[in-house]
Amino acid sequence: GLPVHNDFSTDPVWIHFDLKNHSDLENYYLEINYPLLDSIEVYVCEKNSTLCLLKNKSGDHEKFLAGRDLEFRNFLYRIPIPKNQSREIYVYVQSSGPLIIPLS
Repeated sequence: GLPVHNDFSTDPVWIHFDLKNHSDLENYYLEINYPLLDSIEVYVCEKNSTLCLLKNKSGDHEKFLAGRDLEFRNFLYRIPIPKNQSREIYVYVQSSGPLIIPLS
């Protein structure tokens, strides 16, 4: 499963995980099911590379649709991954409140 971060610290957090596409789909979606985060940055990078294919920035300090692929109550990001390939996902989160970061 995807990592979950629950912390009452206000220090920024980096979360990293790998995703491999074992299906015929070419788009996955990453949801952060906690809408009260101030700043979120999502980077989708080629496996074992510094080349990032996509960067989204959003959060409750941004305009509602800033950095969002879809109008949705939570933060939802499109993750393009061609069939039988992998991507490294990096998520940076900063907030003045609790850092509750449930990913799905």
